[in-house]
Amino acid sequence: MGDSINPPLSYEASATTTHRHVATTLPPEVISCLKNSRFLHLATCDGLTPHISLMSYTYLPSTPFDPYPTIIMTTNPSSRKTIHLQTNPRVSLLVHDWVSHRPPTRTNPGGARDGSPPPAATRSSLGSLLLALNTSAMSSISTTITAEARFLEPGSEEETWCKERHLENNTFEEELSTFSQAQQQQQQPGQRRPSLSIDEDVRVVTVRVREGRIADWKGGVRDWVVVQEGEEPSTQPAINALKNELTHLSPSTGSSIHLSTATMRLAHLHLPSITPFTRVANLQQTLTTRLLTHKKLLSSPNSPTLPPPDPTIITFTPNPVYTTGRRDLPPSNTTPTLSTTKKALSLPPCLEPIRSLLTSTSHNDTRVAEYHPTLRGGQTTYHGPGQMVAYTILDLRRLGLTPRCHIRLLENSVLDILASYGVKGTVTEDPGVWVPERFTGGSLPKKITAVGVHLRRNISSYGIGFNVTEEPMWYFQQIVACGLEGREATSLEGQGVKDVSIEEVAGKFVDAFVQRVNANFSCGGSPMGEKIEEIYRVEGKDLD
Repeated sequence: MGDSINPPLSYEASATTTHRHVATTLPPEVISCLKNSRFLHLATCDGLTPHISLMSYTYLPSTPFDPYPTIIMTTNPSSRKTIHLQTNPRVSLLVHDWVSHRPPTRTNPGGARDGSPPPAATRSSLGSLLLALNTSAMSSISTTITAEARFLEPGSEEETWCKERHLENNTFEEELSTFSQAQQQQQQPGQRRPSLSIDEDVRVVTVRVREGRIADWKGGVRDWVVVQEGEEPSTQPAINALKNELTHLSPSTGSSIHLSTATMRLAHLHLPSITPFTRVANLQQTLTTRLLTHKKLLSSPNSPTLPPPDPTIITFTPNPVYTTGRRDLPPSNTTPTLSTTKKALSLPPCLEPIRSLLTSTSHNDTRVAEYHPTLRGGQTTYHGPGQMVAYTILDLRRLGLTPRCHIRLLENSVLDILASYGVKGTVTEDPGVWVPERFTGGSLPKKITAVGVHLRRNISSYGIGFNVTEEPMWYFQQIVACGLEGREATSLEGQGVKDVSIEEVAGKFVDAFVQRVNANFSCGGSPMGEKIEEIYRVEGKDLD
């Protein structure tokens, strides 16, 4: 039993919404906490493994790009939190400005444990005074924020603006007494010193602050929600965001990514130009989040009945990029490097031999290719010009597909495309789709399509990389693709099929995919899920 003068550590039920506060601005104590704290704790998860980081941040009541309160952070492109956010943008933030030194605790009556700090530290009046100062709290509350993180487009106006604000906010005036004598001679009174540096390849992350919880030192809790003028205060922000994002129309085409009705429709987004890989990753993240949010809302008590978002296939050709799957993720990038001016790019061992292709040099500021770790299955592969990449963002359960059937569906759709061009394809014990050796003139089959997916709560992402021309072949020769030593790649052009456009192959893939789903659900069994009744085209701006 605790002492009667001390409240229990937690005396208030908090599993559900508690003392909800709805307003057009953040609660004053939350604003104070966000302004006064130096760091926050960022919690991310890839669906399996949670990860927590201590982050410098910038809080702004609004930005020219978003009317809501916004938090800005930066992260290394190869960090664990970046990899997590690319797969699952949902985050939890903990912000507080308490001084966290432990006050004295009682010893164990049995003598098995001493109190902390040790009694010697608090015997003198001076020691007690210093301890009291060190354990005093600057604030009596902390706040947690639940939100969705967003990577800003590299080189965009918004990214540049946010970088400048973040650097300004983390440049401090330092007291001379905190520096060594040599530093004091260089540092003038009042001179400002940045606490962080922002490299060119760093990713900028923003978090829109809309809902969270205040916790006080007694264990009391209070939930808060920020709404815009005219927004329904009784509706959860997640529901409003889902409705708004899934029902907006494209002014130019009238098409939409929307909530399904009684029949299932498949949205096809084809990006005709060479597209930065990060842009497609962000689009995929938006779509998977909508499907996951819908599932979460359905599982919530008293949630409104919302039909599910439509499944989507994105077809595109990225700029040259090497990607790694879960089996080839790079080591942690927290190990100090020899360079003091720029962090070294963290690469998995399989890409170390081609590091020079992935980084800028003093003689050449242009990288031959980019590198992006992902959470798809498989190992290392290449994507770029001459290739049709298709990402399928689907609810497998709604389609009646098991994970194994989903892979078979992707492979069979590729086999159908190859057959339409008169090319014989096959699947083997190795992943992907291959052209048998008797058709390639070699001693082993050659891979024409790589397959790698990621699943979270039966929501799929990633997909295939189909070689259309011979342009990707040089890049494949620089690596051991998919970890298969001595195996070569080929393409439609390499099999004698020339003058075929990426868009044509993309259309054939989507058609073959839908036909396979509706015909036999890829595993030869009876249909267990819904059929796709219609394919409609959307544009990238429909998803931004």
